[in-house]
Amino acid sequence: MSLSGNLEPSCLLSFIEKATEIVADARAVGSVVVCNVLSKIFDCRHGELVDQIDYIFSIMLNKYNQIINEDVLRALRGAFKQLSLSCSTRVFSTLMNFGVPFTKNLVTIIHDLADNRPLTEAVLAQIMECWSRSLPFEEKSSHRYATPQPFMALYLLNQWFQSERMCDLGEYAFPRVFVALFIRMASHVDTS
Repeated sequence: MSLSGNLEPSCLLSFIEKATEIVADARAVGSVVVCNVLSKIFDCRHGELVDQIDYIFSIMLNKYNQIINEDVLRALRGAFKQLSLSCSTRVFSTLMNFGVPFTKNLVTIIHDLADNRPLTEAVLAQIMECWSRSLPFEEKSSHRYATPQPFMALYLLNQWFQSERMCDLGEYAFPRVFVALFIRMASHVDTS
């Protein structure tokens, strides 16, 4: 707690970069500790990191792809989750930046995030907003082509729902999600 509070704002991002480099160290115990420190920083200082979420997520994912120790991977997924919880309004746009199809490791991280109800509700709300303000397709010379952003949102939702640990959203979300998916599916008939 004291380390995360004592870092100067100008040093915060460079500290996160250096800590992320250390995560792939051969000594798993030290790497797990670094992941816990990152989680605490994301919890305490998230307001100062909002503009760098995409960058932080991408450098952490890059390191995640290099790690084989399961304890370190689990600890790093915990850091991803804390970063996502601290800036839940940015998770959707961050994940959308990775393009489709998602890598196996990114899907694993998404599945880990899906067990948190507030985070899942935030991502669902952002997907619904994306769908409500975007046309599902473009017409060019009598052919309909799916627009990329809503299609990627559908892909993200599909990956999110495939998690075995998906949180229970209760009755509140089912009608909204069902209707939105039905409209999306119907609007993609005969699109390329």
